[in-house]
Amino acid sequence: MSDSPAGSHFETGSLTLRAPQQSEFIGSSSGVHFIKLVRAVCADTPVTSHPNLSDDDLRTEDVLGGNDDESDVTDRYSSIPAQTAQSTASVSHSNDNLVIPEINSSLPSQLEAQAMAVHYFGSWHPLVPFLYGPLFMRDLDDLYRGALKEDLPAQAPSRTARHVFLLRCLFATVKADESSMSPSDTLAVVGQLASRNDLLTIQAVLMAQLRCISAMALRAASSHSGLLSRSILHAGLHRCPFRYEQLDSGLKDLRKRIFWSAYILDRYLSQALGLPPTIADSDIDVCAPGCPELHSSARPVAMNSTTEMPRSQNSSDFNYPDKQELLLAHLVTHAQLVSRVLEVFHKSIHVRSVETDKVLSIRADANKWFNSLPHWPSGPGRPVFDHLDREVKSEQIKFIPFLHVLYQQLLIAIHRPYLSLPRTTAEYGNSVQLVVRAARQTILLLSEMDELFWPGYLASAWMSGLVLVYACQTHAYGLDQGIRYVLNEGEKTIEVYCSCVGEC
Repeated sequence: MSDSPAGSHFETGSLTLRAPQQSEFIGSSSGVHFIKLVRAVCADTPVTSHPNLSDDDLRTEDVLGGNDDESDVTDRYSSIPAQTAQSTASVSHSNDNLVIPEINSSLPSQLEAQAMAVHYFGSWHPLVPFLYGPLFMRDLDDLYRGALKEDLPAQAPSRTARHVFLLRCLFATVKADESSMSPSDTLAVVGQLASRNDLLTIQAVLMAQLRCISAMALRAASSHSGLLSRSILHAGLHRCPFRYEQLDSGLKDLRKRIFWSAYILDRYLSQALGLPPTIADSDIDVCAPGCPELHSSARPVAMNSTTEMPRSQNSSDFNYPDKQELLLAHLVTHAQLVSRVLEVFHKSIHVRSVETDKVLSIRADANKWFNSLPHWPSGPGRPVFDHLDREVKSEQIKFIPFLHVLYQQLLIAIHRPYLSLPRTTAEYGNSVQLVVRAARQTILLLSEMDELFWPGYLASAWMSGLVLVYACQTHAYGLDQGIRYVLNEGEKTIEVYCSCVGEC
């Protein structure tokens, strides 16, 4: 795409009118424009004749937005009066006024709760480590013994209530169980926590958001991002904790992990739904995982005018020295790259400027990040760990293909906008081949994995399949090869995903 492409070649979002005063928007980074382009190509008609899908079709916006049922959310919210014992159940505690929808009359046994917590810390926690394991397990034990100490005034939701809410969201995430805490239930509770900014409350809302993401209720999860951003700003988590001497070292580390976990989830949701990030990179000065700490002396850090982060915190400058931060560092780097893609390709079309230098910079940093990842060869075989010690190998091995899928989907996000250009342009010809290769690699990686735990895998497989369908329809890729990947490898991916989520 040239420095100043015609506006008609930009990817655009989609607005759906569900009722005269009820609309839903999904932005271009979600892929909604490309999906409609694929539909138009398959129908052999101009894309402009398909501004919206008919009600009889499986609507693109519903597929991209996830499993949210807005009417269900509204009904649950409006059906919880302030003082109604019949429809709600509060945790029994003297200073508790947090109303939790009555899903189960009691928590699972302590042994089952501990088992699910261990599973969570082995699967989800490495991706978004916003909890502190030893303290969490100790509080879990205290909760079941009824010995959880209070640290808030009487008018605030008690630690017991917030822990119960956090636990139910954790159980629902691990078990994919609507009976523990449905996405709509989380919204009803999170609204009551919106005014608080203590760390336990922020952790509880993050767990609720993760619960929604695990259920692919992306709009509900995105609503949590809005509430989280205010709490994070009020708590000062967007500023590096090493600026402040009153914080002890353990608390500084936890605050950083909470912030970057929220950042990763926010960027994922922003890209998936095509919505602006809740906190701009230019407002952040928290040192990224794996980077040197710049603020221990509490001195201000000079900003480079061409970047949104301090220069030594740019996403291309990570060196990952701490094995405990390795996965988090990689995910933060990816989230920062996603943020840059959103900024270049998906701002309002009135201010969007796809400059060649910016795009090349993103491509270079994305490739540099990929080259720093442990190798995961295609085909049968095991990853190669030349620079990781034995402990990291055992802890991180299952997340390596996850990182590689993220990279392939990042390539598609960077090059997909060029598919809106005329097919005679060099930018189009180069980009269509690059996205075909990324789509093939995504499908191969997913087909070789035994466990597809991340909900975004399904969207990755779907987008990759659409890329190959589009390339075959436009004769940019061989039909026989496309059928092999879309039907054979893609079918295996869907089967594995369905077995992981417990339904097909």
